[in-house]
Amino acid sequence: MKKDLILSFLPWLLAELVFIVMFAFSGSAVAAVLFFALLLLSFLSYLICVFFGKYFSAAVKLPASMKKSASAEGTLVISNSSPFTFIKVLCCISAKNNMTGEREEKFIPVFCAAKSEAAASFSCSFKNCGYIEVKAEKIYLTDFFGFIPFKVKNFAGSEAKCTVLPDTFDMTLVFDNMPIAIDDSESYSPDKKGSDYSETFQLREYVPGDSIKQIHWKLSEKLDKLVVREASLPVQKSTLVFWDKYAESGFSAKEADAMAEVTASICQALTRQGTPFSLGWNENRNCFTESVTSTEELITAIPQILKSGAETEISGAQRYFENFGSANFSKIIYISKSIPDGFEDFSTKSSITPVLCSSVPVDGAVTFDPNSYQESLNLLELAI
Repeated sequence: MKKDLILSFLPWLLAELVFIVMFAFSGSAVAAVLFFALLLLSFLSYLICVFFGKYFSAAVKLPASMKKSASAEGTLVISNSSPFTFIKVLCCISAKNNMTGEREEKFIPVFCAAKSEAAASFSCSFKNCGYIEVKAEKIYLTDFFGFIPFKVKNFAGSEAKCTVLPDTFDMTLVFDNMPIAIDDSESYSPDKKGSDYSETFQLREYVPGDSIKQIHWKLSEKLDKLVVREASLPVQKSTLVFWDKYAESGFSAKEADAMAEVTASICQALTRQGTPFSLGWNENRNCFTESVTSTEELITAIPQILKSGAETEISGAQRYFENFGSANFSKIIYISKSIPDGFEDFSTKSSITPVLCSSVPVDGAVTFDPNSYQESLNLLELAI
């Protein structure tokens, strides 16, 4: 991006060189006056930028989500509360994909009138999915002619965040025994009601239309008003889709993108087959799980797995065991780059199908090449 700054500076430098050449060959007093006048104006511009840079702020606006390789419109808003108009303000916009580690910068020129706001549109597209943070990182005020850029010190720009959604592909999952909802599970959702009256989700006052079977008669008699019980929702414990982001030497942007798309496609296939499941992943030395029972919950859960990149210290399998103990699921679909040490502790009772991002075969695992994986994973047979 320094190239943009140099190109902006070149017209001023060429003008000064022309004045020097004119004075050297003709002794023109006009050339000398113009040379020093331009130099003086540039110095005054520098002083103005130093003293009034603090009156500038910038904000970036982006859509909440977008598709891979699609172009999305962003907006940069520069606020100038100083009494000076600037022909050109250069704002450096940086975009970082937290999942793949990719980063790029671009400069956006904006005309800023005194005591006003100016907006400029810019387009952005990303070839890999992930969680994007776009920030107005630096700002440069130029001289009166818009030639020489002066960096504003201690500039604190705002940032916007955008999820680039993974492309999913059709996949058929073959279970020997299709997992079903476990109504006698001992675990219940803390924030969703269900139909299991053996466990009370919450108590509330009776409203017309409530079933008589829901009335809590003893409590109603005690409170002298009708109180009903709402049933709890058993937590599904039959299938876990777990993306372990552990890779000792990290992984490439292409590998991260491929694993994200495979994970999302497996989740989509389970949802279409009507199979409730839990989605798990490791992130920043922690381990997380989300219960998914519908398409709406899947749409909410998928962006969560895109917010971080490779974990290089300890595997997600080990982290899960440390946080929750052995994974208590009948079937586990384990997506990762490799099978880590301590993997046997992940679950001692589950049937595990490792799905590994690897261009070479691995015994006991389904493998896929990050450059061509949709056809090879069109049909995925899960371990019994």
